[in-house]
Amino acid sequence: MAGVLAHEISHIRNNDIWVMTLADLTSRMTPTLSLIGQLLVVINLPLFLLAETSLSWLAILLLILAPAISALLQLALSRTREFDADLSAINLTGEPQGLASALVKLEQQHRGLLERLLTPDRRSPEPSLLRTHPRTEERIQRLLSLRPKPSPSASAIPSPEAILQPPPILLG
Repeated sequence: MAGVLAHEISHIRNNDIWVMTLADLTSRMTPTLSLIGQLLVVINLPLFLLAETSLSWLAILLLILAPAISALLQLALSRTREFDADLSAINLTGEPQGLASALVKLEQQHRGLLERLLTPDRRSPEPSLLRTHPRTEERIQRLLSLRPKPSPSASAIPSPEAILQPPPILLG
């Protein structure tokens, strides 16, 4: 529970709501601006033909593809912010294992009992580019890679300095 709360607090602390709102606004404005640009090209097409000037095909292609590119960039930003929130949550709690086990439980709850019994190895059909969150397996692998590695020591009894210091969090 602490890992999940730390993850959500990290979203708040990192201003993810503001960042994603700005990305959403940009993603919503892009199709409108693209359509206006395309209409201007169509309206001015006779002028381009009479003046014998050339149009940049790259600019026209960008006008057409801009809404799709904007949406894909927004989804990529969302996945990145999830990874950042995971990392910040680990920095707050110091326990990557707790958040990893919470993610496993949430994934199991997300899938219904019948679906888990009939298709236990089923993957999400949507491509990773179209997901707002990274795959749970990938998040868990990243979290578990952040576990502190045990260091070999000469004695089994820790020194008093080692007891008083918090455990280090190694970032991979």
